Amino acid sequence: MERAADMRRSINELYPDAKISINDLIIKVAAVTLIQHPRSMRHSRTRRFAIYEHADVGVAVATENGLITPIVRAAELKSLVEIAGEVRELADRARARKLKPEEYTGATFSISNLGMFGIEEFTAVINPPEGAILAVGAMAPKAGGQRRIRS
Repeated sequence: MERAADMRRSINELYPDAKISINDLIIKVAAVTLIQHPRSMRHSRTRRFAIYEHADVGVAVATENGLITPIVRAAELKSLVEIAGEVRELADRARARKLKPEEYTGATFSISNLGMFGIEEFTAVINPPEGAILAVGAMAPKAGGQRRIRS
């Protein structure tokens, strides 16, 4: 993630008004990866599986009434600047309770990021009929690149 943080800094120096976040980078990378692996975007509303055409990425936003996941539609086709602006606008409207149902239903995949609160790991709950959710924790240096292994 050091390289991602460096990339974010560089982009924000070039485009100071964009205010790209680490979460914006994660949205873009996840969307492109989902398109490269379309079977990972399967959903099941009935007993049959369908594959989405675009990576419509839900982004968990905390509001007074709990979490809601506004969706960045076709995120794989958008630039980081577009994603950053759209996420900010959707989050603001979510907190103001001004989202339309189509703006928070029908994602192919969701991202829940608690890293900004210093939380290193947590379990995120999948929003059916989505096939997956990514729980993003805080970036933290680890000695020697060691990984913790759960048993």
